[in-house]
Amino acid sequence: MVDILGWCRRWTEAAWRKRRGRMWLCIGGIAVLFAGMMLWAAVASRSVKVGVAYSVFNNRVTAETEMLTAVRAYVRRHNSRGARPMLRMVPAFYRRTPREAIHRLAEEGVAAVIAGTTSHAAEDLARLAARERIPLIAVSATTAGLTGRDDWVFRVRNDLAQDAVLYRRLCALKGIDRFLAVMPATNIVYSAQLAREIADGGPELSGLVVAQDGRLESHTDRYDPEAVLVTGPASFSGMMLQRVRRRWPESLLLCAPWGMFGLPGTHTPLFCGSYYYVEQFSPFHLDEAHPFLQYWNRHYALSYDGTVHYTFLAMELLVKALRNNPAARGEELRSLLAKVRSVDGPAGRVSIDRFGDARGRGAVFFRGPHGWNEVFLQ
Repeated sequence: MVDILGWCRRWTEAAWRKRRGRMWLCIGGIAVLFAGMMLWAAVASRSVKVGVAYSVFNNRVTAETEMLTAVRAYVRRHNSRGARPMLRMVPAFYRRTPREAIHRLAEEGVAAVIAGTTSHAAEDLARLAARERIPLIAVSATTAGLTGRDDWVFRVRNDLAQDAVLYRRLCALKGIDRFLAVMPATNIVYSAQLAREIADGGPELSGLVVAQDGRLESHTDRYDPEAVLVTGPASFSGMMLQRVRRRWPESLLLCAPWGMFGLPGTHTPLFCGSYYYVEQFSPFHLDEAHPFLQYWNRHYALSYDGTVHYTFLAMELLVKALRNNPAARGEELRSLLAKVRSVDGPAGRVSIDRFGDARGRGAVFFRGPHGWNEVFLQ
């Protein structure tokens, strides 16, 4: 006779053992998950928050987004190597004014802010950084208004006064006695500063022409420049250099450094024939064996251009200061940043003075119909 009760008992015990095993497995999984969350929280609490304030406003969005990508790449590589201190990127976008972005980053408790691919918002950024008492490392803002100031701003690119020296030397080499400056309606402060710095001890500035909607106004007929300086973002510069070439075919074309930012590579032609430009970053002097350059080329389709390079230097400056005290914030971190005298990158070394102003090797470049090359001034 079949022992039904015994069979039921054995089946129940087997089922219970199986269920108990699953229960302990679930409990173990929950415990591991909880431990992982606690570990992540502990690591996150020890991580240094790095704020990135980036603009999404029209002609600045390309370079600003590239800056954001470069910070993300630096943080990922830095943390994957187990380097100290651990970093955590905190992005905050803005449109016309960075006020809200800097305020949000201050509430997040960031140690420093990476921002400023152009000089357009540099003065606002400097004022906001001082108010929030957060060090700001400007990627490529070159306005002379920040030079020599004991403020909260640190830079890794030469200011426009150093760029102007090279433009003056180029004009002297080419025998240029007068030049005209053409600029967009945006960022007039930078454009006018650069033109006047070139004219200070250099060729005469015939005039400043603001090209509304990218059009050369009719009053330009009274000008007969030997050279024309075009300032503006890459989209404006490419279009305006072509129009200037048609308007004054014999004039020497000069492109401001701003016009080269946001292009897929510094050597990209602007389709306007021959022109000269000044830049601190030189692809001719890249160290192809540099670890970050190799990492960038392996993981990103974007070229390693000026924006990426200056962002790397900005992050290197911050990490170099934090190595002395990862917990430093506010005035203490500002003091540590002011003590850093140089940073190195794939394109060479940049010196930094006690005011946070950079001194790097600038160069003149020529783009012609048969390619481009560096111009060695006498």
